[in-house]
Amino acid sequence: MDLHLAMFVTDHAARINFGFRAVLLSTIAAKKVIAEFYGSEAEYAYIQGRSDGGRSVLVETLRFPDDYDGVVADAPALDWVASIVP
Repeated sequence: MDLHLAMFVTDHAARINFGFRAVLLSTIAAKKVIAEFYGSEAEYAYIQGRSDGGRSVLVETLRFPDDYDGVVADAPALDWVASIVP
């Protein structure tokens, strides 16, 4: 097994960040930047992703359904366990 992959598999925080936390924190930060720049919150929010981005869209939508008004999860890569565990 690749050293970096072995470190990822054994690092609980890295798996949480990859699994859902990175997209959640990016969503929060983007909404703050938009509100600051335009002087008000966005009326609507949309997210789109393909492959791992599609997986991220699905996870974000399932965990935090109120974050976005519309989503496109194109060809989501869902079986990560099979792809990282030899």
